[in-house]
Amino acid sequence: MISMALDTVDIQARTMLPTFLTLVKQGQSGLDKKQSAKISLALHIFSDWDFRFEKDSSAASVYSTWEFMIASYLHETKIEGVTARRNFAYTFLGENFLNNQAKMWEKSGVPVYEEYC
Repeated sequence: MISMALDTVDIQARTMLPTFLTLVKQGQSGLDKKQSAKISLALHIFSDWDFRFEKDSSAASVYSTWEFMIASYLHETKIEGVTARRNFAYTFLGENFLNNQAKMWEKSGVPVYEEYC
């Protein structure tokens, strides 16, 4: 029981990171080679990440910020009203909404050029 309480593995990150990486790679097609090389270098931190949210994990920090920015963008542009956004954001439905939107972008194959992405 204690090991489960102390577990720092983020299952949602394990599930969503491949989708997020696909979206970034699709978006790289519209960039020049220098910008694309910088993004590839930055994404290298995810290559050996174990999905643990430890205090010294750069990958966890980047993923957490990335997820927050995408979720913020979706809540601000897709949900009307501040109260509705707040109520929605703190439920399982909010996480499900984020996951479904990211999967939809991935399946479309169209690069996502949104402000927060």
